[in-house]
Amino acid sequence: MDLWLVLLALAVVAKITVRVAPDRHRFAVFVGGKFTGLKGPGLLFRMPVPATQWLRLRMGDGVEIVSMNLAKIGNFDIPVIVESGDAGTVMRIKAFRGDRIVVGAE
Repeated sequence: MDLWLVLLALAVVAKITVRVAPDRHRFAVFVGGKFTGLKGPGLLFRMPVPATQWLRLRMGDGVEIVSMNLAKIGNFDIPVIVESGDAGTVMRIKAFRGDRIVVGAE
């Protein structure tokens, strides 16, 4: 009986802490609403820290350009490199470069 509880607890912890980002995906990490960087690709371990949010980004996702170096995805602001297009338009994620996403017009 105790072994099953331990296994159940380990499964719950693994579900909470382990994330997988395929090659064309990244996670944008925010602490207290502030962007701290991109994580991935690969197997990632997320510590359950309060006020930390992970947002999955996929190549091809739409983003709203706020300025030439900032985009809004949902309620979050993320630094970008704009290949083509103007501020105020919806663009798509084309690539990931360091801690920035590369976006371009469709």
